[in-house]
Amino acid sequence: MANQKDDLPVEKDASGQIVTVGGSFSGPLPPPSVLKQYEQVLPGLADRIVTMAENEEAQRHAQNQLALKAEIDLQKSALEAEQEAMRAEMKEARWGQVLAFCIGSLTIGAGAYLALHGAQISGTILGSGGVVGLVSVFIYGRKGKKETKRIEAPEEDTNLPEKH
Repeated sequence: MANQKDDLPVEKDASGQIVTVGGSFSGPLPPPSVLKQYEQVLPGLADRIVTMAENEEAQRHAQNQLALKAEIDLQKSALEAEQEAMRAEMKEARWGQVLAFCIGSLTIGAGAYLALHGAQISGTILGSGGVVGLVSVFIYGRKGKKETKRIEAPEEDTNLPEKH
């Protein structure tokens, strides 16, 4: 006896009570018994359902591969940009060192020249001021850069897709 309302099988148990039996499934395909019933209702329907599930799975795989490739490309681009920034920073630091050496050498040379030509106090002040200035900038500049790098360290991106 079938219930016209929702086509669920209705049976009476040993005590005479009416029992409705139902079921559900999850996933891309119904259980084989349900597929067999579909096939009985409309020949070829089970094959169409299986084909549809296979196509959906292929589409999901293709989308996952595209997302993964995009993530890899994004990480490569970020890494290349970071490497380029580091190269530019190193080049800038190298130029700063070269120019600082030139200025320091000129200051010491000018101080020595003044000291040798009768202006010992001015030469001493100029020469030692140049050395002290360069050393202090070098020492304090290094400490400042270390603090800046610690502050600017990027945090891990928690929005990345999970890897299985």
